[in-house]
Order: sequence, then C-alpha cells, then structure tokens
Amino acid sequence: MPLTSQINQSTLRSRKQSKAQRGLLRLGMMKTLPKIAFTLALTGWLHLGTPIPCAAQSATLQTNASGVTIAGATPYRAGFGNVNGLGIGTPSIGNPSGGLTVIATTGGVLYYTPYTIVLSGANNGHHGEVRAYVSTNFTTSSSVIQLRSCSVSGACTVETSYSTLPTSAAGEIVALGSTPNNANYTAYLGLFVANTNGFAITSSDSATVTFHVYDASHNNLQQTLQLTLANPAETVQTALKMTLASSTGLTFTPTGSTPDFTARFGNVNGLGINPAAGLTIVNGQVANGALYTSPYLIQPTFSGFTATSGTTISTYVSTDFVHSAILKLYDSGSSGSGYSAISNNSGSPTQITNSVASGSSITRYLGLFVANTNAPGIVTGSAETATLTYTMTVQ
Repeated sequence: MPLTSQINQSTLRSRKQSKAQRGLLRLGMMKTLPKIAFTLALTGWLHLGTPIPCAAQSATLQTNASGVTIAGATPYRAGFGNVNGLGIGTPSIGNPSGGLTVIATTGGVLYYTPYTIVLSGANNGHHGEVRAYVSTNFTTSSSVIQLRSCSVSGACTVETSYSTLPTSAAGEIVALGSTPNNANYTAYLGLFVANTNGFAITSSDSATVTFHVYDASHNNLQQTLQLTLANPAETVQTALKMTLASSTGLTFTPTGSTPDFTARFGNVNGLGINPAAGLTIVNGQVANGALYTSPYLIQPTFSGFTATSGTTISTYVSTDFVHSAILKLYDSGSSGSGYSAISNNSGSPTQITNSVASGSSITRYLGLFVANTNAPGIVTGSAETATLTYTMTVQ
C-alpha cells in the first residue's frame, strides 16, 4: 500500500475519533435531538470511507489511414517488407508507397509509418501512458537495421525526432505520454537501414515490439500488447547507385530520364582554338588533331553486400558520333597524360577503376579528340552527340 494511502487512512481515523468525541458531548447537551445528531455523524463517517471507483487503463493498436496495415489483436501483425540502405526502389526517398515513407539520414535511410494507439480507462486521477521496447530483435545485426520510435505529438517526419527502441523492458521509452484523455493518438514506428556492407543479412527477418500500458499517476502496469513485424517480413536487399557530377570543368546535368546525364563540349575544331569555358587543350596525347579535356566526378554508392573488394567501374561508347573518324572520346585518370580511346565494345569496356569504395568521389578526365582532317565531304557546323554507358559491378 502506498505511503499516501496510509497517511489518508490515518487522517480519517483521527477525524473519526474527533467526531465521535464531539458527538458524545452533543448527546449530553441536546437531549431533544440525539437521534438527529447521531444520524448526521454516522452519515459523514460512511461518506468519508467510500472508495472512488476507477477502470484500468488499456489500449489497442490500429492501422492509421496513412500507414502500413496492422492486423489482428495482440500480438498484432505488420511489417516493412523489402528495404535497403540507399532508399531506392519502392518506396523511395520522396516517393511514399504502401504506407511507408523514406527519408535520408546520416549513414543510411529511415523508413517510417504512422500507427494509431486507442487509449481507454484514463481519467484525472489515473493518467494513461504507453511505453515500448523491442522484446525480440532482428537476427540481422543492429549495425544494419534498428527499430526506432517517434512518440505522439513529435515532429515525426524528421529523422532527429526518432529514438532507437531499447531491447529490454528496463529501458523502454514513451510512445504515448501521460494523459487523462481517452482518444485515438498517432505515433510513428521507424526502421533505420544503414548504407553499410560486410555484414551477414538474414532474409525474411522479423522482430517484436512490446507495448506496456501504465496507470502513469501511480506507475502501475495495466496491460501488455505486442506487435510482430513479420507481415511482410523484413529483408535488407542489396542496392547500388552511381551518379556523375561536375568538377571544375564541364557541367554534368542530371536529366531524370534517358540518358541520365548530359554534358556539352560546345563548338570544337581540329586546332583547339577558343575552347569553351571549363575545357583544357592537352597536347602530345593524340596526333593529328586537338584533345579537349574536362575533369568530372564519378560517385558510387552501394549497400547490403557481404563483400565489396572486387568492385569495378567501366564504360564504353554505346552510341557513337556520326563522324566517328573525326570525333573520338578518351579517358584518363590524370589531367595531362594517360589518355586512351574509350572502347566501343560493350563486351570489352574501358575499365575506369577496380578499387571502389562506397560513398567515394572519383575524379576522371573525359577527352574529346577532334581530327584536323581536310578532305571533301567534311561536315562542319552540325551538332553531333555520343552516349557513354557506365557500369558498376560489386563482386
């Protein structure tokens, strides 16, 4: 019994004794009204001793209209399904789907979903509160995936509002803060997926979140709920992405379609006169013409692979210039030397590098050779295009 209850009972007993003593005095002095005095005293004593009824606090979990489906009763069932550390595929960053939204964060991405907590039995004397922890964790390392929570009234579209769910009841965190109000509350459950490599991945993994409903006014546990994340089960998939970016030379522009990026050398000639901004003429590399060059960046990212030591990047000319005898594309790892013609054969592409680290930025030099040929039929003043196809292979 709490100390406060003992004090209240002691106070009641003191009051009861005091009233009994006063009642005896009144009975002695007011002989014409003994029955009324006794009745009033007895009624007051019974009123003070009557307990105030209350209902235990309880909760249920329900599907939020904007979230994943939560099925059944405890243990409830839901799931995140296929995920990856780059947030590509469906859903993808900026493109919610199936009740999940993905946001980029340091070291990976966060998939999140809203869900509804329906609280009952709370009142001014017995506030309800819901706390949560991971009672059964994923088999896949927590360095790869972690369950996180954003409590009711949090800014849950921002990754920094999420806290990692602990794996023991002793450290459980609040999902719904103390409240006397019975209502439907929206909380958020998140799954962080790291953009890391080198860990074993368990296919069709699952975990269980346990929710404790408390009488927060007295810190008494009232109910236990469970949510099993196995419908659909979680599988961390491999993912890779490669982008091209500008350095100090030409502007590389993403298109959002095919081809993925564009870059323009502008007006060129076989003597290398008046190169466009960002271009450098490198002499002594290719005879009988001018070599226009520009640095650019290759930015590879990949995650979910157990081994990455043999990762390579290669390229080839998939669509050549119309006048391919006059215009040729070259590649080098340095600005002033080492240029070689880029292959036109998809089966034998030009290797850019065989040592690739995820998240790195590789500087390469793209060259456009223009022959100084003079002959009948040479076309001048016509825009020509070529397409390079890049391939990254994670071994």
